[in-house]
Amino acid sequence: MSKPLSTIEKLRRAQPEKAIQKSIRDYLTLHGWQVHRLTADIRPDAPHVHAADKEEPGTPDLLAFAGSPYNGYFRLADGELRGVASALIVYIEVKRPGEKLSKAQEIWHAAMRADEWTVIVAHGIEDVEWMTK
Repeated sequence: MSKPLSTIEKLRRAQPEKAIQKSIRDYLTLHGWQVHRLTADIRPDAPHVHAADKEEPGTPDLLAFAGSPYNGYFRLADGELRGVASALIVYIEVKRPGEKLSKAQEIWHAAMRADEWTVIVAHGIEDVEWMTK
């Protein structure tokens, strides 16, 4: 038999995914990360997203990166940049506590991890705190 949920856990589970996503974005931004929301909503009733702007199904909610795009580069006399990028990049799928990945998300995450990208599932700020240490 499972243990009853605490009041705090009940409140966390009731929090909408959008609110969790915002708290993660705000937290990471406060710690110097740039965070971009990706749009993979393929529902026909999602008029706020133009079809050409949608990511493929399974794409995580957020793309976070830390580091300067010029870090590791040098500028040539003609203004061209050369060198190697030096940034940390993390794909973040945001889920409410207890929610699981869709099949499309499982496939996308596995494919990206196979290519050595960092993909995580976050249920709250505690799941991204390691990124700020």
